[in-house]
Amino acid sequence: MSEDLVHAAQSGYLKLLQVLEQKAWVQAVRPYHLYGLKVGTFQNLLLWEEVPYFPGGRHISPETLGRQKLWNPDPYAAYRTMVNFGEQPPSSHGWNGFDHEHWTTDLLFDYWSVTGDEWAKEELRQLGESLKGLMRVGGNFATAAMQSARAEGWCMTGWVHAFLATGDTTFKDYAMLRTTDIVNPARPKNHAAKMFMTQGSHPLTGYPTPNRFYMPWQHAPVILGYLAGNKFFGSALCLQIAEDVPTAVEYAWVTNVNDPKFGFVANGLRYYVPTQYQGAPIPANFWDNTPGIGIKFGDSPLGGAHGFLVGALHALAARTQDVAVQAKALKYANILLGPVNNNKRWYKWNFNVEQAFLSGGGGGGGG
Repeated sequence: MSEDLVHAAQSGYLKLLQVLEQKAWVQAVRPYHLYGLKVGTFQNLLLWEEVPYFPGGRHISPETLGRQKLWNPDPYAAYRTMVNFGEQPPSSHGWNGFDHEHWTTDLLFDYWSVTGDEWAKEELRQLGESLKGLMRVGGNFATAAMQSARAEGWCMTGWVHAFLATGDTTFKDYAMLRTTDIVNPARPKNHAAKMFMTQGSHPLTGYPTPNRFYMPWQHAPVILGYLAGNKFFGSALCLQIAEDVPTAVEYAWVTNVNDPKFGFVANGLRYYVPTQYQGAPIPANFWDNTPGIGIKFGDSPLGGAHGFLVGALHALAARTQDVAVQAKALKYANILLGPVNNNKRWYKWNFNVEQAFLSGGGGGGGG
């Protein structure tokens, strides 16, 4: 749920629903809507960014659905590519039409759920179709292979939203086809971490190359998306995928270490977790004591992006029937959550934690 809807409920201040409404309406400002769009499961099409066409004329899709005609004479092209004006070159982050790693239909879905607005319903339908065109299940497209953990998780949420708003079972069928044929076969299920997936060398990790690694915090969308797939699509596989996440967190956990930046760390979660170097498997602590590398905690050992996991792990604990999975999820969720007060309940990733877990019920207890 979006912050705006929950904050309206928490505060009883109805004008916050106007904030939700106005933020949802911003969706109408985003470029290149395709009203009436229907994307075939194996259609030779990729809907990437606003137009399936990279700058410089390099096609990434054989079909542009007429949108190339909108791209060239666009009188607002400079505006659309200059959101963060201080950056050089200017960044379009936050304005692009399709971004599978930051996909969100939360505001639009919440607005539709409290109003039944027909425009919002059509927008969710169109975005569900666009999502099929973005995350392909066939063809010579990059997204026909498994994508990052957060991409697969957030996009699963998008399909659930589109299905719930429209009742169109093609969104469910497509999401489950991707889960069974693309995602599940590619998961490294035999690794001790049971991580959702690993990624190749990236300069931000600071690790010597070539390497592979995963990011525990990106597994929060996996829990949220695949729990929704379990609940609303009836998929046992989706629940199984979500239930592996606490092990990925456990594998990445650090206790009682001295860090040059944060000092003594009693409990911490790695931001990046190495799994492979030069083609050979390595443990998570492989570079912990290597000068210039060390443990990669992110913003802080228990804060920053790690907060995504608080609500996700608690949601999993509330739904799983596996006692061991629940215990593991609660253990790390409660450490990440820490003591709770009313202000902390206002934070987006905390407000869906069930009261039973806060007061010690169900094996929980965060303060």
